[in-house]
Amino acid sequence: MIVIFHRFLHAFLKIRNRTKRFKELYPQIVQQVWAIYHAETPDLFRQRAKDLWTWSQQHLTGDALAAVQKLYAKTDVFLLAFDFPDAYRTSNMIDRHMEPMARWVASTRFLHGHWAAAELQIRAWAIIHNFGPYSPRARRQQEASSPAHKLNGFVYYENWLHNLLTSTSCAGMTPLHRIRQNQL
Repeated sequence: MIVIFHRFLHAFLKIRNRTKRFKELYPQIVQQVWAIYHAETPDLFRQRAKDLWTWSQQHLTGDALAAVQKLYAKTDVFLLAFDFPDAYRTSNMIDRHMEPMARWVASTRFLHGHWAAAELQIRAWAIIHNFGPYSPRARRQQEASSPAHKLNGFVYYENWLHNLLTSTSCAGMTPLHRIRQNQL
């Protein structure tokens, strides 16, 4: 789903880059493309895409017309996204987490060494990412101090590191994971 609308957004970027020279028509083009993107039904999506294609044949030429034609040619592919109405249309939610992780991986020299060490590094990053406090300027901090606080609905201590240690400890309980069950 994300891939489908990711392609749509790239098609829009191509159209945008190739139609800026049509200064008078540019706002109209952008409005029509976004109207297609925000269509609530597949039929409305298809109709708006056809309307854009018909309109662009009369008003655009060259690369700009070719960019709109490519978007129109992929209409059936974009319509597949309507089969998944609850899915996100963009990857922003994932990107917000993957960008800091990519920086972490780059700073560790792209996980040189054994796979086990690489897995432990990624797990360590994920734990710190989930328990580390939000920025003091973030609106989210008003609701919760960290992603773990938001998920759990409470914190053990004011200090995020104490919360991390408490949450990841077994708190005196015997863990019942596979390794422990095999020893019993």
